[in-house]
Amino acid sequence: MVSHGLALVSLQPFAVDEETGEMWEPVDEESLAMLEAVLWRLDIEWAVGQLSEAQQAVVAMVYEGCTQTEMARRLGCSQAAVSQRLRRIGEALRRLLGL
Repeated sequence: MVSHGLALVSLQPFAVDEETGEMWEPVDEESLAMLEAVLWRLDIEWAVGQLSEAQQAVVAMVYEGCTQTEMARRLGCSQAAVSQRLRRIGEALRRLLGL
């Protein structure tokens, strides 16, 4: 039987034959890059999910491509307040992601 997983130290995909313990290397760099991108996206989605609903609403506006002026109008606050919120959200995401 063959099991699959991720080597946590190097994020290299591998397969292990449970009888022999033999491990196989990744097939190509493109597959590895795609896997790393998917894992990073899942980490980001998890981290955004840890934010408050108000912070998630601001993140959604960023993804929509809103300017700080538009965000301020929607939120009913000043651009300075939007800048402050964005800075705090960035700090929270960096902390959650261990960056």
